[in-house]
Amino acid sequence: MNDFKNIITSNTGIGSVAGQFKLFNLVDSNPGMKRILTDEQSENLESEAIVVDILESQLEKLNITAVHAIKIDVEGFEMEVLKSATVILKKYKPLLFIELDDNNLKDQQSSAMLLIKYLIELNYKIYNALDTARHLEPNKEYSNCHFDIICV
Repeated sequence: MNDFKNIITSNTGIGSVAGQFKLFNLVDSNPGMKRILTDEQSENLESEAIVVDILESQLEKLNITAVHAIKIDVEGFEMEVLKSATVILKKYKPLLFIELDDNNLKDQQSSAMLLIKYLIELNYKIYNALDTARHLEPNKEYSNCHFDIICV
């Protein structure tokens, strides 16, 4: 629509394991509020099948040779995307912009604290997107948090 020449779209999800997953519609009036859930979490929700691949595999298929920035807002599946991107994160150290929602992450057997610790282990400094004056610490309490982070 915007006539960009440097953007490639792919109708593929990214996760730590390639395969087919169910994407559940949580709120009918909000098409952006879809999640991959377990069967116990998804009782009586409409779903659609989606293909999920590993980031490195998708980049190879698309012949992308460098990554400068990654934005992730996947309703709790952020840690799965990051696990998929470990090689990319180590090789290119792209800037990351990530939604950090502890409750959504817990629905995926992760947490805000685990995500922050994971990125710190990869030598990222993590900042609240609305307060970049000081970076986030790994051992603080992030229960029930919901904010965006910038990682450099």
